[in-house]
Amino acid sequence: MKQPEQFTRRFGVLNIGMTIVTCLLVIMGFLGYLKYGDNVQGSLTLNLPQQDILAQAVQLTICLGILFSYALQMYVPIEILWPHVLKRWGPFKYSSLTDIIFRSSLVLITCKYVTYLSLCVAYVSSFD
Repeated sequence: MKQPEQFTRRFGVLNIGMTIVTCLLVIMGFLGYLKYGDNVQGSLTLNLPQQDILAQAVQLTICLGILFSYALQMYVPIEILWPHVLKRWGPFKYSSLTDIIFRSSLVLITCKYVTYLSLCVAYVSSFD
């Protein structure tokens, strides 16, 4: 980006992008509640008929989106942790390979425990 200060301005890329995503999620939640009422499940895709080909295509698309974007979401935590790893155990003979192994293992470890995320959120929220 030629002008990085525009990223966080009032009408910068970050704010506009997050506003669009938030509006889309609110609209989808509202329409899902209108369609399924009190029987709506935690994810709207769980309400879709499982034998329908289009519903299966939607679920597959969402799975692929999560698969390909999860490692990207781990960019910031890895950028924070990597200098500490280098300081403690580095320098490494094969720096690029070590970086890839570290990134992959961090993603796999967090994927393993993401199934317990709802329990952690509920536990932390109980103290508010």
